[in-house]
Amino acid sequence: MNNLALACPHCNSSKWACERDTDPVTGQVVALFNPRTQDWSDHFQWSRRNPLRLDGTTPCGRATVERLQINAPAMLEARRILRLAGLKVGG
Repeated sequence: MNNLALACPHCNSSKWACERDTDPVTGQVVALFNPRTQDWSDHFQWSRRNPLRLDGTTPCGRATVERLQINAPAMLEARRILRLAGLKVGG
């Protein structure tokens, strides 16, 4: 129960029961981001080049972005559509 969090179906199906994964930059196995105990802004930022893209800024953030496939084409398209609908999405 301590690993459950509200998530969209895309992220949820990518994460499953994983609590750790590999940082694609350092190769370290690290804990994934935990929204209950960590601040989002400590690990992520919206890309300056593509404001619909989320970048991990720490090993934890990068591993989480990769594991949850946060920047998959379908997710970028969903953010674009939400923006067109007038919702604040991305940077």
